Amino acid sequence: MSLRDFFPLSGVDPYPHQEEVFSLVTKARKERPDSKFIVIRAPTGSGKSAIAMALAKQAGSAHLVASHRFLQQQYLDDYGHLGVKNLWGKANYACNTSIACFELHPDNRAFHCGECLAFSTTRKTDPQMSSAAFIRQHCSLPIKDGLGAACAYTSAKTDTAAADIALTNFNSFYAHFNYSGLL
Repeated sequence: MSLRDFFPLSGVDPYPHQEEVFSLVTKARKERPDSKFIVIRAPTGSGKSAIAMALAKQAGSAHLVASHRFLQQQYLDDYGHLGVKNLWGKANYACNTSIACFELHPDNRAFHCGECLAFSTTRKTDPQMSSAAFIRQHCSLPIKDGLGAACAYTSAKTDTAAADIALTNFNSFYAHFNYSGLL
């Protein structure tokens, strides 16, 4: 099947310049079958996101890396229905763990995963416990009324790692690829 067959905008044909990119990518793949990466640099509004989604769908498995969070959100808005799983930086996830909220912020202000107690050197709750064990024990607690959920950030990491099409931004991708081995 050609890349055109994977174009993600139903009922819309690719622009001629997008067709040209598909042709160039197909040619490059034949000339360099061992290449792992495709980098597209084109002007704003040229349809790079649709091209990237077509490439990802054809590949069956891909990491899409957006340069900015607003572009990451645009991917989610436009293509989330295609099964794209997203991973933001951990400061973008609200903490679901009340123990962390009350220990670190007695004024009960919003607490996010970027301030995770698991990695705090001044943690009062289970101070000798490893960060991984702390997350397993405290950040996987059910939310009130039995609507259980693990830490939103941990869940997003798990979902993204298992996804056919994973979406993140450069900073998050770099950190997870180089330091955690997640992506």
